[in-house]
Amino acid sequence: VGDARGGATAEALPSTAPDAGTWVAVKVRRPNVVEQMTQDLALIRQAVALVGLTRATDGIKLNLDDLVSELERTTHQELDFCIEQENLVRFRQFLSDQSGVESPRPYPRMSSDDVLVMDFIAGPMINDVPALRAQGLDPAKLGQRLAESYVTQIVDNGFFHADPHPGNILVHDGDIVWIDLGMVGELSALERALIGRMFRAVAENDPYALMEALLGAARVEGPVDHGRLLSQLGNLLVSYTTVNLADINVGSALVDVFGVLRSQNLALPSSFTLLARGMVTIEGVLVDIAPNTSVIDIISDHVKRRTRTWAALETKAREFASSALTSAESAVRLPTQASHTLDMIDRGQIRVGADLGIPTDAIAALYSVSGTVAMALISAGLFVGSSLLATTNMHPQFLGVPLLGVLGYLGAFALGAYVVWRNIVIRHRQKNEEKL
Repeated sequence: VGDARGGATAEALPSTAPDAGTWVAVKVRRPNVVEQMTQDLALIRQAVALVGLTRATDGIKLNLDDLVSELERTTHQELDFCIEQENLVRFRQFLSDQSGVESPRPYPRMSSDDVLVMDFIAGPMINDVPALRAQGLDPAKLGQRLAESYVTQIVDNGFFHADPHPGNILVHDGDIVWIDLGMVGELSALERALIGRMFRAVAENDPYALMEALLGAARVEGPVDHGRLLSQLGNLLVSYTTVNLADINVGSALVDVFGVLRSQNLALPSSFTLLARGMVTIEGVLVDIAPNTSVIDIISDHVKRRTRTWAALETKAREFASSALTSAESAVRLPTQASHTLDMIDRGQIRVGADLGIPTDAIAALYSVSGTVAMALISAGLFVGSSLLATTNMHPQFLGVPLLGVLGYLGAFALGAYVVWRNIVIRHRQKNEEKL
């Protein structure tokens, strides 16, 4: 059909054609499907734009925008067979050190962007337990190997199958075979490190470490209440403390974390979305064939093994040296910075603002008490002033007392009575724990 087009190097692509008599699978893109999918995506994008004209919350609109963007990206990947071919080549390279795990071999010289030729794999799906047992295979051991393979893809390789449903995982001659690499996810070294920190924070029940790891990976879409975010993550971890670590569903936990982040106008990269969906799918497969296999235990073991390698120790040493150097430089600059800060404060060039966050009920109580005290002072002032007027011969008079003094006494009595009644009411509400 012609040479493949794409970014893979000629050395990385297998150049040989299939041997005579070799069964191959030929994947053909239907005519006009690209144009049809482009039109469908444009209609979906317009529908999402209409959400902005409704009263939908920002979190819902943000979620829909991310969903459509991810749909556009994955659709583009799956419709271009050159991309899937490169994924197969790269995936096979990563699987070379995984025993009992394979993927089909592509044939680039017979493929193009709309035709993909690869090895034909015959075998039952990974969740076909009767067929597996008929071949003398242990589904539980296959499930353990499957989970270890998927965790290796995520933690070690940073290149993972993003659609691991049973139809894309076959068993051939006792080996697990990953097929259909049209949708894959990629994680940078930084993202893999952050994922390791996230799982470590969950295992150690450390909400602050979890928040720091999430903030290192998330993008900010609006105002963030860091105090409330820490509280939400702490409550989420508390809900997991009552469950054994081996029983935690990693995919569901990631979905819960995404919900917390969306409530704080934070969004993780699309690779994390694919990761969460893939974990939910792979754990669903494991429930059918190896229900006792714990993905989070396998992840913990991988993270521990990575931290014990010479490369990891060397990286840690470099990070420690860099942090020590930065701390030393900051310590040297600290006296100068403190001097400049004090000088600016002395000149009035620095203004400090603080939000005490006083509850509304407390503010209302403060206003109520201050108002009562003010009325008591006014009552006392009227009484004293009226008493002074009573010693004079000011006219007009009422019963030999200046009329203005009489009115002052009446006002002082009315305000005094109100203050006494108000204090009784406040005391009653305090005893009954009512709002002031």
